[in-house]
Amino acid sequence: ASAETGALPPGLVTLLVAVSCVAAFLLALPVAWVYMFTRQKKGYSQTVVHTLVLLPVVVAAVAVLVRNSIALAFSLAGILAAVRFRTSLDNSKDAVYIFVVSALGLACGVQLEVALVLSLLYIAIALGLWQTDFARTPPALEGRRAEQHMKRAVAIANRTSQFVARLDREILETMA
Repeated sequence: ASAETGALPPGLVTLLVAVSCVAAFLLALPVAWVYMFTRQKKGYSQTVVHTLVLLPVVVAAVAVLVRNSIALAFSLAGILAAVRFRTSLDNSKDAVYIFVVSALGLACGVQLEVALVLSLLYIAIALGLWQTDFARTPPALEGRRAEQHMKRAVAIANRTSQFVARLDREILETMA
């Protein structure tokens, strides 16, 4: 585990990459399932789910290759700095999931036991927060918020001729 991958026989490096990638895939699947399950009500993006499954596989392979090689690590950092991500995430939870699967892939490439613990703990915590509806707005405040939405919808309707369409959209968004 402490030797550079360049010093290992090519067959062993290939085996390490394969095991790390398969483990990353298998450990990322439940995280993606939890993401889809907890986001059913509000909806989720298929591209985010695909990213949650594919990103750790790539990160695991890269982690095996740059393991203990400072030169490769700096090269990778330079390449990633040149890449600009053009997709913005709709929800901060999506960003947390992306971060978790990145860490999961890194852990699979370095130490599988850590990846397993990370995956299981994250799934348990995410499901626990979702199940308990942790930090939800109290019902008393939701009533005031709904009232403010209604006032805003009526104000918009008074300025435009699309009263029914606007009101329907506002009500549907509030219900979601």
